[in-house]
Amino acid sequence: MAVAFIIISLLSLGFLGIDVPFPSTYILLWLTTNMMYAFLAVFWQRLAFLIYYANVHDKQTSIMDYLRKYAMFFFISLNYYVQQIFRYRQEFCVM
Repeated sequence: MAVAFIIISLLSLGFLGIDVPFPSTYILLWLTTNMMYAFLAVFWQRLAFLIYYANVHDKQTSIMDYLRKYAMFFFISLNYYVQQIFRYRQEFCVM
C-alpha cells in the first residue's frame, strides 16, 4: 500500500504546474480519473464492472498486483459504486 501511495503522490505532483497546492492535487487527480472512468462506464457499463472486479477482487500474488489493486480502489471506487446504484435502479424503472 505504501508503494501505491508513493506512486499516486508522484502522479499528483503533475498538477503543481497549474498552481494547485500539493494536498489538493490528490482531489484533482481523483476527479480526473473518475471522469475518464465515468465516460467509459456510460457506453460500456459491463466493461467498467469487469475492469473493477479484475483489478480489485482477484487474488493478488505480486507487488504489482497489490499496487494495481490499491490504485484502482483509490481512483475508480466511487464511480464503481455509483454505477452499481444506477444498474440496480434500472430494474425498477417503469417506462
